[in-house]
Amino acid sequence: MQKYMRVASGIGMLLLGLLAWTAAPEAFAAAKKPSEGQVWVARPDGEKSCGMEAGQPLEAAAEELRRAGVTVLESRKGNDGKMHIQVCGALTGSLNAHLIAGKDLARARELGFSETQIFSKKEEK
Repeated sequence: MQKYMRVASGIGMLLLGLLAWTAAPEAFAAAKKPSEGQVWVARPDGEKSCGMEAGQPLEAAAEELRRAGVTVLESRKGNDGKMHIQVCGALTGSLNAHLIAGKDLARARELGFSETQIFSKKEEK
């Protein structure tokens, strides 16, 4: 009986993991597709599970970019789409993403942002 319970538990965890893996990109379905000369950049916001630490607010990250001279066209909260350990205090994968002018990419990188393609994947299909 215990053997069957372990197998059922393992299958349940596998299905839950697959659901989380496939559902995360849907959070970006309504994101604006970059035009010529625009690029999406993202950076983890530092949020930790169980409310151990709130992530950086989206507007605070956008303001940080603006102070550095980066033109911010759109901002969105999102998730990196990866599976993360489910334990209190672990990072959740939450991120701040911003559509910026391509000419500002180097400045954004200096602030720890990196270019991301996750927002335009759905539109390209």
